[in-house]
Amino acid sequence: GIEVVNIGYARKGVKAEADWIKAATANGKTEYLIQPWTDEQIDMCISLGKHIQKRWPHLTWDDHHDHQDLCAGYKVDSIGFPFAKVLRAIYDDASIPDVWSPFLLLKGRQEALIKLGYDLGKYGADGDWGRMSDAALREFQVDHGMVENGMWTTFVSKAVYYALEKMG
Repeated sequence: GIEVVNIGYARKGVKAEADWIKAATANGKTEYLIQPWTDEQIDMCISLGKHIQKRWPHLTWDDHHDHQDLCAGYKVDSIGFPFAKVLRAIYDDASIPDVWSPFLLLKGRQEALIKLGYDLGKYGADGDWGRMSDAALREFQVDHGMVENGMWTTFVSKAVYYALEKMG
């Protein structure tokens, strides 16, 4: 596998620049402004990904996930990574769906859960991940046979994306 680590995020003493990306953590507690990945990082991931895919051709784009998905600590150093861009280049397939970007921000996650019929209470999709949002995500996880842990992982993104696509 490849582990990619973002080189920085805005915080006291580190101001975000105009091109920084806003992305939420898996637990929904924080949205960070993060530096975009460098072209060198992206190119390296594509090159190494092509090498891995050539060696193990049975792997598909759907076999890829974020290292935070399997880490007990749910790392935040890969939030906002341009998975669709990298995977489309590795597999030379522009039709690979972007199951990540629609859910980078908390409000997008909340809107998706509401569209799928989950109750987020009177505040709805307000971008604040409170107990109702957490409960809706956990209910979605249970309904889809996933580990109920309240973490928005690549597995959740894929399941939500496909559930929304199925609705039409």
